Amino acid sequence: LLTSSATVSVRPKVSFLGATRPLITQWSQNELAPMSTLAADGFLSNAQGSTIDASGIVYVADTDHNRISRYSASTGAYLGSIGRVDTSSGTCNSNGTSNAWCMGGNFLAGANPGNLSTPSGVALSPNQTKLYVADTGNSRINVYDRASGAYLSQLPISGLNQPRSLTLDSAGNLYIVDTLNSRIRKFDSSGIEVGWIGKIGTQPTGGAAGC
Repeated sequence: LLTSSATVSVRPKVSFLGATRPLITQWSQNELAPMSTLAADGFLSNAQGSTIDASGIVYVADTDHNRISRYSASTGAYLGSIGRVDTSSGTCNSNGTSNAWCMGGNFLAGANPGNLSTPSGVALSPNQTKLYVADTGNSRINVYDRASGAYLSQLPISGLNQPRSLTLDSAGNLYIVDTLNSRIRKFDSSGIEVGWIGKIGTQPTGGAAGC
């Protein structure tokens, strides 16, 4: 991908993802100006949540593109997306269901199992085998196989209203920012709701599940 392997081999570089699209930028250790900037595939639009796994892959909620995209943290290289594809292209197909990690394609919002609509949050399970997605526009939490991108299930959680963020602790407890219900909900590793905090206003409150 680089025009001068000799240059890269003797000059350390750093890479980063741009705000609107991933960019691979090489910086010389002894120069103030960038050596070169390469635009990568995998443009982003209003990207919100992100997480990184132990192997150095970054997962990004590409909100306005209705998909989850992944990138190499070390190079910025685009590694594919999951979601509903409208037009088949590259390794993506337009079968109306969720694609596993694929390259190319035009992603659209959808409500079928595994589809996404303005996703805003991503999180990994403690063992990093599953990817949890706050499917904001569909007010649900989708679960995918992290490695393949295959859709696994929708969590059986009722009453969510545009969840925008989520995280899991080391015990597998799931915390969801239930945005328009003005609360944070906690579920144990078996999917049972065990509590919540928050209410509309400025003073915090909380309670056990069902309060």
